[in-house]
Amino acid sequence: MIRLEHVSHTFATRTQDVRAIHDVSLDIEAGSFVSVVGPSGCGKSTLLSLISGLMPVQTGSVSINGARVEGVRRDAAMMLQSDALLPWRTVRQNVGLALEIRRERKGMADRVDAIIERVGLAEFADARPAELSGGMRKRVQLAASLVYSPSIILMDEPFSALDAFTRASMQQLLLDLSRSSEATVLFVTHDLDEAVALSDKVAVFTKRPGTVKSVHTIDLPRDRAVTDVQSLPGFAEARRRLWEELRGELGTDDEARRQVQHVG
Repeated sequence: MIRLEHVSHTFATRTQDVRAIHDVSLDIEAGSFVSVVGPSGCGKSTLLSLISGLMPVQTGSVSINGARVEGVRRDAAMMLQSDALLPWRTVRQNVGLALEIRRERKGMADRVDAIIERVGLAEFADARPAELSGGMRKRVQLAASLVYSPSIILMDEPFSALDAFTRASMQQLLLDLSRSSEATVLFVTHDLDEAVALSDKVAVFTKRPGTVKSVHTIDLPRDRAVTDVQSLPGFAEARRRLWEELRGELGTDDEARRQVQHVG
């Protein structure tokens, strides 16, 4: 379990201190898929950095399975909006980079080839990023995140730049892989449809300084198909509840609809 207790974080700038998050308390059960939605600048990305250990906790505590986070977590993977693939390395070499850094060379080739097969890129294993489409690059990024079997996957709007068809394909792939690996996923998104389609629970954050306004359980089958999820009983109501919670944090309706997608 990931547990945040009364966590606050402030960034110092030249002119002032900016409180990103304030008094955040949240429990994320092991093996669950939890999305975080909220206004731009409410500290969602800060939350991921604190859990991963990339930033130190200033106030409060972050713990994983009862142990305080006090440094970079080797059992956590981070997947961002930009893919950050190394252009001179092949798909196989990019996917294997995390294992090289971790000096986990035993069985490395087999592990890399297995995850490349899982994401459907076996025939492109020797291609370089410039030869791949945006969706294929995302598959490489996902494979690189999963190759060392992390128990926690932290994702910061990873599919926001993709077209609708490719996004749905990546969403389904992520669901299938995370379920089979039993990894815990914390997923930041501005897209309420995406949050409902993927999640077991959705945490709504307030405007900055962000804190947890509410947590919603998504009562949909776990073995759902992303392309069919909007027709399932309960989807529309779950999305409506999230929108009602979120709209008060976004100002005017016009501003809100610019920030949050697919809420109609």
